[in-house]
Amino acid sequence: MNSCPFCNFELLEAMFIHEYNYWNLFLQSADKRRKTKEAAGFLATKEHIKMPGLATDTVWLEVKDIIRDASERLCRSAGMTYRGAETVGFNQGIDAGQTVHHAHVHILPATEEDPVELRRRGGIGGAFEELRKNRVKS
Repeated sequence: MNSCPFCNFELLEAMFIHEYNYWNLFLQSADKRRKTKEAAGFLATKEHIKMPGLATDTVWLEVKDIIRDASERLCRSAGMTYRGAETVGFNQGIDAGQTVHHAHVHILPATEEDPVELRRRGGIGGAFEELRKNRVKS
């Protein structure tokens, strides 16, 4: 049995939303969505690739073409109203916070139902603010 959760499809089957040419779209677990955004999800490469930067140009180019569609699908799956914007990112390597060693891209669509405080500062800027607030003092 493959220990990679993104390769062992049975582990994520309940969260699966859509298949693209090189990527599969998943809604994040309910627990993680409660902690971030209700429509949070991710694209994972179909082929096992250890880190996002190791994906071929062809695989990466598909992301730019499917990100809006993926965001709309995530919102529909979560019962949310898509606002036409999203925060997209990935972690590359253990020291950057990558916990699943399979290339994947996080998608956090902006929705009408998001609390006001999550709008505009809920993206990368908000993440940096949290990191600064919790930074280990030397």
